[in-house]
Amino acid sequence: MILQPLLVTRIIALLMGLAVFWILSSQKEKKKPMENYASILTTWLLFFIGAKGLTQWELLLDYPLSVLAYPSGTAEFYIATIAAVLWEWRKRQVHKSYLQAYILMLAGSFVTYAFLERLVLDQGHLVDVIFAFGLFFLVVLHKQRLWGVFFAFSGALLAGWLYRIPDVMGYRMDLGFYLVIALISLMLVLLKKGGMNHGG
Repeated sequence: MILQPLLVTRIIALLMGLAVFWILSSQKEKKKPMENYASILTTWLLFFIGAKGLTQWELLLDYPLSVLAYPSGTAEFYIATIAAVLWEWRKRQVHKSYLQAYILMLAGSFVTYAFLERLVLDQGHLVDVIFAFGLFFLVVLHKQRLWGVFFAFSGALLAGWLYRIPDVMGYRMDLGFYLVIALISLMLVLLKKGGMNHGG
């Protein structure tokens, strides 16, 4: 089986996300959030493979193994993401404690992928690089990393509306994706802020 350059780049980017968290995080306990994050990624990957079977069911019936090698797209990304979120919702209290760590790891992966895609593979667009670097910069800069997500995804929404929609690790996204993530991150920040004020 020949590994596609984009797949190798994504794997390297995900591993670098873990390394970035290990280097930049001030948390004393680093192993647990990394294990939980790896578990989420595994869950997402399994749903992603299942989504490919769902969207390419005709190919699955004729050539079962070829589905894995078949190029995946935005539809599979969305299905896997929604399914993984619903599945992991059962452990939301555990994930809540590590949300800031997850964001840093994801931002590290995004910026690594954008860098490798542009410089090594000579693919991608400058907008993708700016979005990834912007997200990473804001997440590292801001203690409340959800604000970084909100501002970066709002910027991506504006860029998509005015010029070009950024890709996410090689996947073409719709404007609605950036809108939903921006709104969710803002809602989570406000809920946390409201909870703190209520508690005080």
